[in-house]
Amino acid sequence: MEDISSSFRLVDYYQYSTAKEYVEAHTSADFRQLLLTQLTILRTLGVKENFFVNYLSTPSTKNYTELGYGLDIGIRFPIRFEVVSSFIAGNQGFSYLQTGFKIGLTRNLSFAK
Repeated sequence: MEDISSSFRLVDYYQYSTAKEYVEAHTSADFRQLLLTQLTILRTLGVKENFFVNYLSTPSTKNYTELGYGLDIGIRFPIRFEVVSSFIAGNQGFSYLQTGFKIGLTRNLSFAK
């Protein structure tokens, strides 16, 4: 399973891969009381909100950026819902590329024999 704190959500691996230098950065923040978790019922159910930014710059493609928002649903149900938008910067500012939705697990699961 991929590490969600240091992975791109929408990037085309082959389009942006390079054997040359590149800059990659990932940051994320978890919140217990941001937008939807202002509602007490959601907080008591263990819902957490996430905001993240992923950045990539290669010699051929400058300033690829992903902005995302996610919801972690409870402790008993380790599910994450995310919406992510990607942008690329050029001479005329940022250009919107796409928006995607992702559903996944909030942590790795292991089963003992």
